[in-house]
Amino acid sequence: MRLRSEILDILKDLTTCDGITGSAVFSRDGVLINHYGFLKKDLLPSIMAMMVKCADKSIKLLKGGDIDYILIKSEYGIVLSQSCPNFILSVIINPETDISPVLEEMKVARKRIRGII
Repeated sequence: MRLRSEILDILKDLTTCDGITGSAVFSRDGVLINHYGFLKKDLLPSIMAMMVKCADKSIKLLKGGDIDYILIKSEYGIVLSQSCPNFILSVIINPETDISPVLEEMKVARKRIRGII
């Protein structure tokens, strides 16, 4: 449980960044590790993991290098996801938010999470 508690602290810190309304960490297999502010849906982690796998495969087929992030934008918000070897970090942000500072905060959060997973 300590791992989940430490990750929750990181997600709470991340959600203090301007524009971020929720954050989650889940395994690359689609198992939710922890979330903060997300609407908890049973299928969301598995759908996000599948989307990351599809994006990884697509970019490799196109010989486009490694994926930095995946962005899904709607009129109501943006889902921004970054993949690491052992986990996926996703945030929900307001649609008018500049993603550059969010990406910097996610970089810090990913490094902190890597240190405990």
